[in-house]
Amino acid sequence: MDSIHLNFDLAIEETEDGYFTRVVDSPVGKGTARFVSPLSPQDLDQAWAALEASAGGRPDLEYPGLMRSVGRRLFKALFAGELAHLLHASMRMAYQAQAGLRLHLDLSQAPAFEPLPWEYLYDPERNEFLSLSIHAPLTRHIDRMYRIDSYTVEPPLRVLVAVAEPTTYARFGGERKWLDLIDAIDYLARDRRLLLERLKKPTLFELQRRLRRGEHHVFHFIGHALFEPNSRDGLLVMEDEIGRGRTISGQHLGTLLHDHYPLRLVTLQSCDDFADGLYDNPFALAANQIVTRGVPAAIALPMAMPGASTTTFLQSVYAALANYRPVDLAVTEGRMAMQRREEGVLWGAPLLYSRAPDERLFDNGDLLQWSDTLPQPHEPSLWERVMRMGRK
Repeated sequence: MDSIHLNFDLAIEETEDGYFTRVVDSPVGKGTARFVSPLSPQDLDQAWAALEASAGGRPDLEYPGLMRSVGRRLFKALFAGELAHLLHASMRMAYQAQAGLRLHLDLSQAPAFEPLPWEYLYDPERNEFLSLSIHAPLTRHIDRMYRIDSYTVEPPLRVLVAVAEPTTYARFGGERKWLDLIDAIDYLARDRRLLLERLKKPTLFELQRRLRRGEHHVFHFIGHALFEPNSRDGLLVMEDEIGRGRTISGQHLGTLLHDHYPLRLVTLQSCDDFADGLYDNPFALAANQIVTRGVPAAIALPMAMPGASTTTFLQSVYAALANYRPVDLAVTEGRMAMQRREEGVLWGAPLLYSRAPDERLFDNGDLLQWSDTLPQPHEPSLWERVMRMGRK
């Protein structure tokens, strides 16, 4: 069973006197402090350049130090004044209760700060990135009026995958990415824990038809996206009936998927590079809008990453979800797996948006726990060894 996690809810809000960080709820009380962004546009460009270089196979030994510096400055700005005391007192209380502390950061009233790399928040007192700790997972939280409860699912979880590679856009090797995804989690299918189903035609009509015909729990999109400046939304590029590009906004997709109640999560996997970082990143904006429109959670991979990094992340995330773990812990485990593999900074690129208070998207009624470890080599029995010797 997962350990209990207490919630530490905070939001950045704009007032007539400027921006303030407000602790909406915590185990030890509430508080408010002024917020001033510690990062200039040049700082953000430098941080994104480090991510781009790492994604392009050009890592630098200085990048982890750079992101620690960025994360430390963000931490001190976010937890200014009494808020630092509230955070560490809450962590101590959670530790004494043998629990974790879940951090919910609501930026809906301060969209100007969405582009900041919150995933790299670095606590100098604990000497750790919060997003790499299962004891203090971080979520970009979107708070709404009604509560999101977990959905009861008998195995397997069903993931509907759209690989959109229209003829009017740059090719990115969609078939290879589909096969990589299968290779990453095929052992979950063998155990009937999670099944992948691919849209034969990645069209909006086919997506609606498949949602009407069966129950799906995750929608996974692989492809291109565009920024829409008027609505400040992301446009995902699907296909029309003859294979040309057709866009759908995050708002439209979120409304469509919200009507399919069993669907709890959307994963958006970018095949594009974006020089402007998270300023107007269409995958981040679309994920935000999808959750705002009612889907419980969305994961955005906002930039093209090496296949091995993406596979490592998704393998850990989907294994954890198939084990009915909360989505914030699943994403944290994915980040930790990426860091163990690369020892770089790409682990902070995936973004998690959620509106579920306890981050638990699925359960099976009694939260039956499967082993979420990777498959181990089969050890032949004595009978199998004897039979092999006979065949020789």
